[in-house]
Amino acid sequence: MKNNPMPMILTSIGISWMMMSSGNTKSQDKAAAVGDRVHGATANMNESMQNARENLVQFYRDQPLIAGSLGIAIGAALGALVPPTEIEDDMLGEARDRSVGAAKSKAARKYGEVRESARTE
Repeated sequence: MKNNPMPMILTSIGISWMMMSSGNTKSQDKAAAVGDRVHGATANMNESMQNARENLVQFYRDQPLIAGSLGIAIGAALGALVPPTEIEDDMLGEARDRSVGAAKSKAARKYGEVRESARTE
């Protein structure tokens, strides 16, 4: 629901429309209450998303080294999740393994440096 609230909103609108078309005032009141709740939930979710976005931007401004390190770490993790292909192994073989090992050790070293500098600040 947080990532895509549209199905819930459309379902609520459909139910509200169905209840209102029946002519029953109790149903109409319930439909209005459901609509109000959906509107309130959507507004709260939008506000939460805006706050999260602002906090993330502020974090990047305050801690650019940590943010950059996190980006590198996430990229390395995503790259590690992708399995090597047979063509890649045939063409690159040992050179790929050496460069990956060097990149991992350098990333670990830089991460340690950034972590240490964050502790001292």
